[in-house]
Amino acid sequence: MYINVSTVRTTKELHSLLKKKLKFPDYYNEDWDSFWEIISGVVELPNKIRFVGWSELERRFPEDSNIMKEYLLEHNQEFPNWKCEFLFN
Repeated sequence: MYINVSTVRTTKELHSLLKKKLKFPDYYNEDWDSFWEIISGVVELPNKIRFVGWSELERRFPEDSNIMKEYLLEHNQEFPNWKCEFLFN
């Protein structure tokens, strides 16, 4: 799966994109606590996600991109049977 984050202009836009691409439920609150809750028990992540434009996202939203990356990596540590390969390009 490819998720192009290069054109994201707000954190709300980022959460909306993640919700759409990862098929999060309607009750997703579009914040990082809710993101963790969804990826750690509600939605099974695909085997591989490639984030296109990651360096641009990091430049625009250093704190948010760091939180997101940490949660994704933590997901793989806590749920080795649901492991997802992440490429941050």
